Amino acid sequence: ETGIGRAYADRLAAEADAFVSDTAPASWFFPSDVTKRPVADGRVRVPEGPGLGVEPDRDAMAQYVVGEWDVRITSMT
Repeated sequence: ETGIGRAYADRLAAEADAFVSDTAPASWFFPSDVTKRPVADGRVRVPEGPGLGVEPDRDAMAQYVVGEWDVRITSMT
């Protein structure tokens, strides 16, 4: 229920035949969102960037982090 999940719903909702029933703002669940994605004039802009098109706000996310793991593959041998 953050801007990250909502970005997926926004992209889906932009499709002609899609049905999306929940795009609640993060403020309903958290004190602040964890993405840098403003809403202007009550309109949500469909993400255009790579992936889901939203930028995580690492500073905002820090309050929720309980651990970190590096899951990148460094070698295929």
